[in-house]
Amino acid sequence: FSDHYDVKISEDKAVYKMIVAGRNEEEIDIDIINDHLVVKAKRVDWIPAQEFQFGLPSRRDSIEAGLVDGVLTIEVAIAKSATKSGKIIINKK
Repeated sequence: FSDHYDVKISEDKAVYKMIVAGRNEEEIDIDIINDHLVVKAKRVDWIPAQEFQFGLPSRRDSIEAGLVDGVLTIEVAIAKSATKSGKIIINKK
């Protein structure tokens, strides 16, 4: 646990939460690169840029991202077979 992020992993899912206050969905990029979750929050006015990198389970079924009140939550459902790299879109709520 950190003041800026939290990671919880269970048998069926991994949940990553990051504080990215002051930004909207368009100011955050989320990618999967070589089994790593890479989150980049762009600089906005006086708020500095942020970058988070986490290892991901190699067996992923689905990945969903949501941004609510400055907290970005990414949920990774753990599957029985491996998945490929790709970009993740933040769901608007």
